[in-house]
Amino acid sequence: MTSSDQSPSHNVFVYGSFQEPAVVSLILECSPVIVSAQLHGYHLYRLKGRLHPCISPSENGVIKGKVLIPSPSFTRKIRGLNQKIGVFLF
Repeated sequence: MTSSDQSPSHNVFVYGSFQEPAVVSLILECSPVIVSAQLHGYHLYRLKGRLHPCISPSENGVIKGKVLIPSPSFTRKIRGLNQKIGVFLF
């Protein structure tokens, strides 16, 4: 087992199209548990010329989204996705 396999798993907050179970299943090739959530202290904003919104700290902001609850296979997939397209895990 490598050290990355032993690191703790993390729930992942998603918003936008990543809230859709079909999108999650297609991209991650697995079906994690998905629950509704709100991310307080942040808001969505758009960068000029970009299709998808970004998240930025905001004292009164709230973003509606989902939390993906990992299984071991999900954790490996999300780490791979992080390296592939730059998803950030907090």
